[in-house]
Amino acid sequence: MTRVHTDLSAVPISVAPSPATSGTSLGVTDANAAYLPDTYPYWAVLVPTGESPTRANSEVVKVTADSSSDGTTTLTIVRAQGIPATTAQSVTTSFDIYDANSIEALETGILTFTNKRITPRIVSAASYTTDTGTALNSDDLDMFIVTAQAGALKFNNPGGTPTQGQKILIRVKDDGTARALTYDTQFRAMGVDLPSTTVLSKTLYMGFIYNSTDTKWDIVASAQEA
Repeated sequence: MTRVHTDLSAVPISVAPSPATSGTSLGVTDANAAYLPDTYPYWAVLVPTGESPTRANSEVVKVTADSSSDGTTTLTIVRAQGIPATTAQSVTTSFDIYDANSIEALETGILTFTNKRITPRIVSAASYTTDTGTALNSDDLDMFIVTAQAGALKFNNPGGTPTQGQKILIRVKDDGTARALTYDTQFRAMGVDLPSTTVLSKTLYMGFIYNSTDTKWDIVASAQEA
């Protein structure tokens, strides 16, 4: 039977990668391999035996193939995977490997969420000196908040690797004095003007959608507190 995903599948590593931090294969017993997926690729977590996985002590790997010989199943792995990438650990036979195939499902599968709340990723600051620097990054945020802008502000082109149709919501409020707002080259008016100033002590919302065809963040909504 094909095993695309296995639950509660932590098994001990019987043959450690060599070198421990960069080796591209590890072994488990054939008996324990039956508790891991046999459809490739899949993602797995390497974690010290008896410990709860954290970004400090564990590593996500991509398992790409297996082979069996003399009672040991050798797994071919790509090291230091994950979102964001984890750090390669010094993996020994005091580590377990368990299926983290849900990472693959999130990356490539079609999932339906019912009665689930998706909490937006938020970057918030009181004020920026002249521009947003590298704080606007499409890989790290869904909502960008400025709570008390103390000078003119330029919104730099968002960093990261945005995808077609990705959205960013920006919320801006000044510190009691109206502040000029300017925008880098990827921001584009689209039936809605790009606001050129705050209104003193009032909240401004701007909604942007990424157009990967034109490499533009199109503003599709703007709402100013009365």
